[in-house]
Amino acid sequence: MVVDTDPVVIEVEADGPGEEPQLLTLENAPPVAEGQNVIVAGELTDDGTLQVDPDRAIVREPWEVLYMYGISTFAALLIAGRGINGWTVDRETWSVVPRDVPLHERLRTKEARDD
Repeated sequence: MVVDTDPVVIEVEADGPGEEPQLLTLENAPPVAEGQNVIVAGELTDDGTLQVDPDRAIVREPWEVLYMYGISTFAALLIAGRGINGWTVDRETWSVVPRDVPLHERLRTKEARDD
């Protein structure tokens, strides 16, 4: 995450538990703002700065990660719902088999009978 822009300084997450995050100064950094996430590749110099290859730098807003996980979760729920609707576990053979009547059709006909 970018913590300063003049010069560009990023906070690098710690590798293990109990370790403190590191601050790295970037040279040749892409245009960034504080709070943005940046993925860079480059060469670490002796003085502790990172010479960034601008062609291999990706800048992301913090909300983009949440959006990605949100869409992925929504898609997983849709797929799970379709699986539950159309498939069941055969308790005799302990295998997954297609339902004779999809679950949503059973619920719809039950509502029609109740009316």
